[in-house]
Amino acid sequence: MEKQSKVLTKRPKTMPSDAPVGVKAPRQDEAARALFPDLKKRSNKNLITKDESGEIVYPIVINNSLRIQNLGQIDWSKPLYHTEKNLFPIGFQSIREHQSLLQPGERCQYLCEILDGGPKPLYKVTPQEGEQQPIMKDSSTGCWIEICKKLNEQNNSKRAIVTVSGPERFGLADLNVIRMLQTLPGADQCSKYIPR
Repeated sequence: MEKQSKVLTKRPKTMPSDAPVGVKAPRQDEAARALFPDLKKRSNKNLITKDESGEIVYPIVINNSLRIQNLGQIDWSKPLYHTEKNLFPIGFQSIREHQSLLQPGERCQYLCEILDGGPKPLYKVTPQEGEQQPIMKDSSTGCWIEICKKLNEQNNSKRAIVTVSGPERFGLADLNVIRMLQTLPGADQCSKYIPR
């Protein structure tokens, strides 16, 4: 009986010592909002700055390793330029910071671009160091698999299979980027795309 009463009198570590016994600790985001009522989730409206004429000011900083250089333009008439989950705007450009191909242990910037490849998009990743050639593929994942394979060779990794998400590396899977792309003209006309 004594053990049971000890369990009932314990408070979660996140609860203040004067909190009533049996009260559940609020979720972390609820606790933050209780302390700071004006705190709101970060939204794409906070990320986008526009000039006097209403044009987007670039770059748009998403996080420490991702910047959007250009959101591009949606061509809804080309069915391979979107899927249920992703939009692939022509002219989209992002800068992704990732491990260097030339200097082991260092990081470098990679320019990721979506080009008009006719019936389907063409993806291009250019390391922003040295005189390296751009990597061009018919999928964003294909570009990043090639980069990761080169890095694995450089690091003497014995991984037989390389897995990486191209949309994630390009920045297309970031929720803030998704929300920005959904506001582009023509996004609502992409027949397969399901907005989030």
